[in-house]
Amino acid sequence: MVSEKYKLYALAFVIYSATGVVTATLQALAIRYEEIAVLAPIITTLSGNFLGGFALVLGILRDDRAEKQRERADKAEGENQKLKRQNEEYRRQYELAQQQAEQERDRAERAEAELQRVRAEREREMEERIRRLEAFTGLTPPEADDTGNDTQ
Repeated sequence: MVSEKYKLYALAFVIYSATGVVTATLQALAIRYEEIAVLAPIITTLSGNFLGGFALVLGILRDDRAEKQRERADKAEGENQKLKRQNEEYRRQYELAQQQAEQERDRAERAEAELQRVRAEREREMEERIRRLEAFTGLTPPEADDTGNDTQ
């Protein structure tokens, strides 16, 4: 960035120094030889071009639009990187939340299965007690006991 500016300064200095030397040489020749006096307007024009060109080069060198554009691009790239990091963090949080939800779902399924098992066991136990009670009271004959358990 800085070296480009120095290169432009050096290039402008070389070009306009050469132009200044040529202009000065033509003016000296115009003074020395009267036949070249016709070149006086050309020499004046070249001198004007030299000064105008030098001012133009200084204006170009001071034009910082490219530098500002580069700064905006760097800033945008920084923002882009920041947003990528945020996006990655949000993605990690989302995946973690999904894992936690799946773990909770698995726990709920295991708890539901255990509840169903306990209910079924309790139901069998209650049926067995009712059968034994019926057999004890004589409402159902003892051979009607189809559980296969020995009650003796």
